[in-house]
Amino acid sequence: MALNVRVTQIGQTAVNKPFFEVLYNGRRYVARTNDDGKIEFVSPVFLKSLGVNSLVHQQFYQPDSDVLKLFKTSSGITELDTRFAYVTLGSGLGFITEFSPLKGFSSLAISNALWQTL
Repeated sequence: MALNVRVTQIGQTAVNKPFFEVLYNGRRYVARTNDDGKIEFVSPVFLKSLGVNSLVHQQFYQPDSDVLKLFKTSSGITELDTRFAYVTLGSGLGFITEFSPLKGFSSLAISNALWQTL
């Protein structure tokens, strides 16, 4: 059975270190590029550490076994590959576009969203 998963770049913490929203089964998860260049699923506290409003970061879920199994990882770390399409935004912390504290990331540009059949 094919599953629809949306992986959208929502920003970057440094050059070539994008972070993503993963939407699966109606739940939002956060994944970031770690220092080893791999994708790491992180808690919503990661967004809070970037200064994202609590109304936004509280809309995300702690990574659970369902999403980790979907990305074929038990440790929460996977390869940065074509499942995670991204663009470099320049240097340092950046978001794809402005976001609304009330609407969360719904106002972010999703032109680089990747609908993946896994």
